[in-house]
Amino acid sequence: MPDLIRPVRPRQASPLRATCPEDASRVLLTTRRFEGETRNPLAILDLAPYIRRYSDRHVESYYWEDLPDRTYDVVGLSILQHMATDDPVADLVFLKQKYREARIVVGGKWVDTQSEGECQAIRELGIDVCHGQGELYFVPDRPVVDFERYPGWDLRDLQTFMGWDSESQKLVYRARPEVMSTRGCPFNCHFCHNTERKVKFFSVDRTVDTIELLLGQGCPEIWFQDDIFTLRPDRMIEIYRELEARGLSIKGRCKFFCHVNYINDTAIEAMKLFDPLEIQIGVESGDDEMIKALGKRFSAEKAYEKVGDLLDAGLHVYPLFLLGYPGETVETMEKTLQFIERLRPRLHKGVWVSYYQPCKGTIGYDQAMERDSGFRVARNEDITYVDPNLTPALMREYRSRMMQRPAGVTDPEWRTAEGPSAAAQIG
Repeated sequence: MPDLIRPVRPRQASPLRATCPEDASRVLLTTRRFEGETRNPLAILDLAPYIRRYSDRHVESYYWEDLPDRTYDVVGLSILQHMATDDPVADLVFLKQKYREARIVVGGKWVDTQSEGECQAIRELGIDVCHGQGELYFVPDRPVVDFERYPGWDLRDLQTFMGWDSESQKLVYRARPEVMSTRGCPFNCHFCHNTERKVKFFSVDRTVDTIELLLGQGCPEIWFQDDIFTLRPDRMIEIYRELEARGLSIKGRCKFFCHVNYINDTAIEAMKLFDPLEIQIGVESGDDEMIKALGKRFSAEKAYEKVGDLLDAGLHVYPLFLLGYPGETVETMEKTLQFIERLRPRLHKGVWVSYYQPCKGTIGYDQAMERDSGFRVARNEDITYVDPNLTPALMREYRSRMMQRPAGVTDPEWRTAEGPSAAAQIG
């Protein structure tokens, strides 16, 4: 197999925790960053301190592009969902060749999308396959992961992960603003890669510890990545009060998601406490049949009313839509466009429209395979799957019309289908 070609990235000069005892067991955790990625690799940032705290092993975490030339006992590769530009199995073989003395293990949600035959083929290469929580693989004598007393972010290796700095236009080592306050999602959307149905709520202290650390790292805003951060208004209020008790504030500098079916007066009052920069909400389509096909349990009219309730409360809303799911037609796209045009005058920066990307392990993936199996995997701004009802040209045309700039928009980060605004590019 030819050598894998990796992008050249700037490197951090000094290794993390170089004072590792000679007799300590050494673990390296790594993951790929997709092109343009600016998010913290949250799963690894959780796993590394857990292993360090409860097994006393020496643990280092690096992006794939910055793999160090050192010796390890175990090397773990975490994969959420691979893109067309990389091959997970080839990556594992590369790690096995590079770290010849180490046991190689692969985990992450990608693993749970593989068949038993595919997993067995990986094992036959001499590679361990970890299903479920990596914590239980690395620390088997601690079978229950205690989310109330989880290791704090003071043990996390933020300095080994790089992000994109818009001012210097360079990749730099810095914390990104992402926070997770829960794990899993109870909804059964047919397109989403978040297929972990059991929800685990992290403690309020742990969540605020995370926020406090990121603010201390200079993050100008906080983005709650949970799909269900607003599911429990009482918990939102507890987080807000703990922030106040510590003299911290993210009012006017935070973002989060909410769900159509959980927008009510109580939830809106809790959201208003945070004075969010924006609330993202997955509407996905303006056509009732498409909404149902996507696994959502609400109507287009209900979604319109609930978004209106948020707007009436003075909140900034950024609706999210999905284009090209199996069964999409010109008629359903037209209904979505009409839905958006009804809302557009009230939106601070329009809407975001993703092209549907089939995710293995979901109902949508199986439907896409039946209708047209010749797709690849990419980011949500790329057309990969094209339903037999559509053409790429039609999809591009409707996405462009859906993402037109609202009149009088004031948010400098607004995006159209062609990319960010001039203000966002300059800033």
